[in-house]
Amino acid sequence: MFKKSRRLNLVLLFLAVAALLVISFAFIFEIGTRAARVVGDLLQRQSTVQGLAAIVTAASDAETGQRGYLLTADEKYLAPYTNALSEMPARMGALRKAAAEGLVSAQDVDKIDQLVSAKFSELAKTVDLKRQHRDGEAVAVVNTGQGKQLMNEIRNSCDQIVETQQTQINSDLGETIRDSKIRSLLYFGGLVVNLGFLGWVCWRIFAEMGARDAAAKAIDEQREYLDVTLASIGDGVIVTDAKGTVTFLNEVAQQLSGWSQQDAKGRPCAEIFHIVNETTRTIQENPVDKVLMTGRIVGLANHTVLIRRDGSEIPIDDSGAPIRNKDGTIAGVVLVFRDFSDQKKSAEAMTAVKNELEKANQAKDEFLAALSHELRAPLTPIIATLNRWQAQKRLDKEMLAELTMLQRNAALEARLVDDLLDIARITQRKMPLSRQVMEITVLVRAALEMVNDEVRDRKMRVAVNSPTQPLLVDVDPARIQQVFWNILKNALKFTQDGGCIDIETSSTSATSVSISFTDNGIGMSSQTLGRIFQPFEQGAEQLMRSYSGLGLGLAISKSLVEAHGGTISAASAGHGTGSTFLITLPKAFRSATIAPDPASNEILPVGLGSLRVLMIEDHEDTAIVMAHMLGDMGHKVVSANSVASAVDILTRETFDLIVSDIGLPDGNGVSLIHAVRSFCQAPAIALTGYGMREDVERCLNAGFNRHVTKPVTFDTLRRTIAEVCAEKASQEATE
Repeated sequence: MFKKSRRLNLVLLFLAVAALLVISFAFIFEIGTRAARVVGDLLQRQSTVQGLAAIVTAASDAETGQRGYLLTADEKYLAPYTNALSEMPARMGALRKAAAEGLVSAQDVDKIDQLVSAKFSELAKTVDLKRQHRDGEAVAVVNTGQGKQLMNEIRNSCDQIVETQQTQINSDLGETIRDSKIRSLLYFGGLVVNLGFLGWVCWRIFAEMGARDAAAKAIDEQREYLDVTLASIGDGVIVTDAKGTVTFLNEVAQQLSGWSQQDAKGRPCAEIFHIVNETTRTIQENPVDKVLMTGRIVGLANHTVLIRRDGSEIPIDDSGAPIRNKDGTIAGVVLVFRDFSDQKKSAEAMTAVKNELEKANQAKDEFLAALSHELRAPLTPIIATLNRWQAQKRLDKEMLAELTMLQRNAALEARLVDDLLDIARITQRKMPLSRQVMEITVLVRAALEMVNDEVRDRKMRVAVNSPTQPLLVDVDPARIQQVFWNILKNALKFTQDGGCIDIETSSTSATSVSISFTDNGIGMSSQTLGRIFQPFEQGAEQLMRSYSGLGLGLAISKSLVEAHGGTISAASAGHGTGSTFLITLPKAFRSATIAPDPASNEILPVGLGSLRVLMIEDHEDTAIVMAHMLGDMGHKVVSANSVASAVDILTRETFDLIVSDIGLPDGNGVSLIHAVRSFCQAPAIALTGYGMREDVERCLNAGFNRHVTKPVTFDTLRRTIAEVCAEKASQEATE
């Protein structure tokens, strides 16, 4: 009866202690949850405060960039303004997110948004006036004080929200401190209860000591079983005690390290497992020491080798893990390692393959550049001669039609060369973009002009549907026209004569514009849609046989659209149902660029007259045609076919203009312009088949005034000469 009552008392005591601990830990859990929530709110409010400061800073930086540009007219001073303009949507988005989460007032956010929009509109207005050389009007806008007032209102509005947030932060901190005190009291109470309960447990321990010998025997049996298990593992295994002293090595570890079980036992693990960095030869921290210090599983760094007992080396891979007692304390460490020689050889082989692939890729790019130059060289006299014939206007109607056909096909060949170079640029991620704000319909109609003859000859119907409000995009006009031209050429290629193409531009959201091209051509299958934007793809094999082309246009278009931050997709219901290409582009957040009057480019500067031109070209046919073309413009041409002959002529004669090829038999145009710039300051035009971005930069940095890629047309050459001569005259007038 007494034993039964005692057992009942023990059970009641245990239940009481357990209930007290459960209740206290429940309170602690609730307080901890609430504290985590408060901490989360604190972090969000601090982030909001930082976001407000960033908005004020961005607006201030934009104003600084505006002032610098107004003072200097140097575009580089607009960098802070441009950066702030691109960052502001993300800043306002974060602030609106905070408003959606209830951290700030939506009305306050709307007010700040309106003020920021007004401020950036004022900045954009003055920048545009400055770009139009309307300095007085720009200064007048600044002198109204509106910009300063808007900046002060932005700061005041942000400061008010920051003050509100700071008040709430202080309140949350006070609540956190109160909860911390309550939690400390609960922890102290739990500690007292646990100490009392541990006292009772100690008494129980003495009662259990009788079973200790039996438990020790069981442990010995388990250790023996563990040793047998570790010995049978295929990797090397080293076991240490809590001090890092070796207690066990399996057979594989003995073979890899060169130490026997008898010699290694009792020694520090660092002495047996001696590791260094393969490259620097510095001693690496022993993983056993790291496990004992951190209590976590660790692994070796790359390029680690084990110094065996005889001094030889093997690359290894390993991991160390703590061996813990039931109470969680570390009783030792188990280190598992393996010979990494085969994996290392495989990695070295993969690296060698990668290097070979990179060399092959570089060789491919160099080949494409050289190929484009070699292909452009024969195209240059062809296109130049055709342009010259057309400019002379001496051909009858039939010959003029044939001339137009020859020009169209020569232009297609030049386009194929440019497509090959574009693929190389895309692969190297070196596609340059010259952005300006344009109305999207203007770009669509410019692309239509490029295919207008084919549309008319094939009696096609092309309809353009655009909204009354202008849709502005910040793009590289030439590149986006290239995209539209590729899609239009694709639609014309796969649509029968008399077919139709519908083009629609629209505003799909507050931040994007869409342009769709829909034709009633042959359509596409689902398999074709899956690879239509891959290079050298035209869809099904029968299409590749039936239609010409390399299949590069759509792949280039996809890369160009994505480089502008947009998307391009294709859709078709199947064969015979036509196709739709949909492009989305981000809207512009600055004023449209005023495009120069194209007609003005056709007028030579007043007083230009006849120029003495030194034409340097080693390709005989090109040299003859270019000399004729320059002569038709009224210029006097002297020809040279090498660097040496050009330098010799320039030392004896004076010229108004130099037109030089880059690839010459005894050097190149870059070295030529370097050599003659010390005594000849005549404007120079680089006329070359090398058109990669680095080629252009190298020519301009060397001293050329312009870089023109072959083949060149009559109008392009005349306009380029006019531009460099006008710049020369303007420079002389200011000196």
